Amino acid sequence: MRVISLLTVIVFVSGCESQLNPGPGSDGGSSSSDGGSGSGGGGGAMACSAPQVGETPMRRLRRVEYENTVESLFPSLTGTAYASAFPPEERSFGFDNQANQSVTQLHLEKWMEAAERISDELNLTATIGCRPTGTAEEDACANTFIDTFGARAFRRPVTASEHAAFFALFTDIRTAESFAIGMKVIIQALLQSLPFMYRLEPSAGAELAGTTAPLTDWELASRLSYFFWNEPPDAQLIAAAQAGQLQTADQLEAQARRLLADPKARAMVDDFHTQWFDLDQMTLTFKTSTVPMENRLFNVAKFQLVEETKGLMSEVFFTGRAPQLFSMTHTQLTTPLAAFYGVPAPTMPGERRELDPMQRRGILSRGAFLAIKAKPTKTSPLHRGLFIRERLLCTSMPAPPPGIPALGDAMPNQTNRQLFAAHSANAACAGCHRLMEPLGFGFENYDLMGRWQTMEAGQAIDVSGEVIGAQEIDGPFVGAAALSAKLETSVQVRECLVRQWFRFSLGRGELPEDECTRSALNARFAETGGDFQDLLITLTRSDAFRRRQTIAP
Repeated sequence: MRVISLLTVIVFVSGCESQLNPGPGSDGGSSSSDGGSGSGGGGGAMACSAPQVGETPMRRLRRVEYENTVESLFPSLTGTAYASAFPPEERSFGFDNQANQSVTQLHLEKWMEAAERISDELNLTATIGCRPTGTAEEDACANTFIDTFGARAFRRPVTASEHAAFFALFTDIRTAESFAIGMKVIIQALLQSLPFMYRLEPSAGAELAGTTAPLTDWELASRLSYFFWNEPPDAQLIAAAQAGQLQTADQLEAQARRLLADPKARAMVDDFHTQWFDLDQMTLTFKTSTVPMENRLFNVAKFQLVEETKGLMSEVFFTGRAPQLFSMTHTQLTTPLAAFYGVPAPTMPGERRELDPMQRRGILSRGAFLAIKAKPTKTSPLHRGLFIRERLLCTSMPAPPPGIPALGDAMPNQTNRQLFAAHSANAACAGCHRLMEPLGFGFENYDLMGRWQTMEAGQAIDVSGEVIGAQEIDGPFVGAAALSAKLETSVQVRECLVRQWFRFSLGRGELPEDECTRSALNARFAETGGDFQDLLITLTRSDAFRRRQTIAP
């Protein structure tokens, strides 16, 4: 039976030289109160007299979170991919887990269809846990189910008013149809309700707007579990929430360390790296070299290039420090990767191999980034440089002005660099392009697929470039290895890494109120030499993670 969704739909509407500063609150971040500066604190952090937290809109379950939540609620279900038909999440600040997701009629229809499919495929008796005979037993069964299952679905106890609404719906359907259909409708309604589809953190009590208040233990349990595991709280988090043991920074840190140490956290780390480096775009990346064998070589290797990059970044996250992202020269070699990089084949899959440090220094020298940020027929200094500007330096770049002509094709004996230089000479383009292409020109030793090259159009390739508007690393460089060496030591890059994790963990962009939180995170990250695991633990101790802005009563 189909029911009208109980979901209340709430939709949030959320000159280039001036863009060199990375936006509001760019210099700072964590707070003063219990654990506000993270584990151990750090020199240079701002001091705030009172906790300050940016506004956090409610967050909708992503498709992966929906699937994991359904699996947790109904472990006996054999069906899969209940969320596969949901519209894809929109990306904001580079990530698809942000709070400002739109809701359309298609969303509502697909959520309803998924709820119906789940209620049809589950074992109803095993799910509700009773076999009532008679109206009184049916009422008792429904009441118990609404409270117990509802608490698991909502990730917190069901309120009295919620219980009354669901029980009234059950009695109406039972009267019109049957007990079994009434229970199925309750399950459908729960799976379409606002507290299930969204992670709600409502204001409670007569509070003063503009101040902050601690999140409840239940809200913190969900923040932890969906951040580290993309799924609802496990038994230990539920027990801690029930006992009120998630209120201090130390209690939260203990749980965060447990979750991060679990193998399930590796999927979260891969998810971050995939979105940060646009690795999912490799599926849509194709090359049209004039030599067919080269296209086949790329198609064989391209997904192994993605796995190579994810593996190297995960290795740095769990066992290294941030600067190694730009200094590593090794890889875990496979036969297709060996052919791609032009080195001898491995003696066994996954063999650790050092590559030429002048050619393959750091994560930006690997085939995944280079191929994704290139065109099907040629390299793209613009896109490679834009990535560094936005994702590694956190500089917001405006959209190009209307009416700019297409780049076109190179003339005979014209290099790609010469083609871009002529295009960027347009006065309407020059202001922004000078911030991107001088970065991207350093990568012209890598062709459209990411393979090493030294000649183009009969000419030796010019890989000289310049960093502009990036604080202490400003200045010329020659080649991608030299640029990576600059990025390795950059304070702006280090603070941009903190900012990317801030956005990903909290599902929103930074706001002026987050200045203290970000300042302390930056200080602590510098103090640890770029320890990513410590950064995430420090973040969970911060006011930005543990508190919320209050709402006027």
